[in-house]
Amino acid sequence: MWAMPSSWPEFMLHDPIGNGYYAALDLFAEHVLVCFDETGDVVAKAFSVPFHLDGGDLPADGWDGVVRRGLAGRLPGGREPNAVSAVEIAVRPDMQAAASPPRCWQRCATTPAASGTPSWWHRYGPAARPTRTSR
Repeated sequence: MWAMPSSWPEFMLHDPIGNGYYAALDLFAEHVLVCFDETGDVVAKAFSVPFHLDGGDLPADGWDGVVRRGLAGRLPGGREPNAVSAVEIAVRPDMQAAASPPRCWQRCATTPAASGTPSWWHRYGPAARPTRTSR
């Protein structure tokens, strides 16, 4: 999974908050989705983090805040998650132009509901407006 080529910019590979999330990935194993092709090669991966959301909008501190809240929620006495945010959704660069996305993305939409978390929060691109999908 880690060897899959990625189109993520270099600076994202050195983000301290992101590095904290990936270092604690075993805490969020049920929120990881890896897609394989028929030969067993990784073609896509998705990582998300459950977190506690106060109110109806994403935290003002954005992606960093969501990841910090997710990590803090796993500590003793942490707040119960009531939302899930995408951390990384990546498709192998040579597969990005495919006419249809990998079938595994259908599972992304059902993962939060299956875990008992009612909402997905996601942001596509740094300037995109957050979107909520309720389950």
